[in-house]
Amino acid sequence: MVKSFTAAIILLFVTCLPVYAQSSILLSQRTENGEIFVSARLHGLPDTFIQEVQNGIKKEIEYNVELMRTWKSWLDEYVEGKTVIRTIKYDVIKKQYHLTSLEGRYIYEKTVKNLEDALDWLTKLTDIRLVRIDGLQQGRYYVRVRMESRRIKLPPLFKVLLFFVPEVEFSSSKSSPVFLLNK
Repeated sequence: MVKSFTAAIILLFVTCLPVYAQSSILLSQRTENGEIFVSARLHGLPDTFIQEVQNGIKKEIEYNVELMRTWKSWLDEYVEGKTVIRTIKYDVIKKQYHLTSLEGRYIYEKTVKNLEDALDWLTKLTDIRLVRIDGLQQGRYYVRVRMESRRIKLPPLFKVLLFFVPEVEFSSSKSSPVFLLNK
């Protein structure tokens, strides 16, 4: 009895190990009409992620786009940020992908039939309006994009009991070069 219980726990632990994919983010930012716009593209989705999507499992990628101010002798300061949550769900009966994007207060929905179109939309952020620069102080700034995909959201009681099961499937982050804002 004890051996079978131990084997079940080990099997659960091994199957829930995080997938450390070689995900990378291409990041670009531009200033136009007094605002900072950020575009990002995620490369290198794990094969298991794509297979689970094609099997009908709903997946989610959360992007955090942040403007940071650098200081010489202190920690970097968080100035402003946006969160974008993209989800993908494959309908195995209709053979189409249902996509949603939660950007602040707005939800955008889209349906496509092609996997490449769905993954392209899931992994690309285009011209996210980050902040107006007229309200910022003069200084050195950079943009940071962090993304992560969670496996499943466990209820709080199960989180305590299954503390060894990682929640994050894969993650990546990228920072832009430092730029000056002078008024």
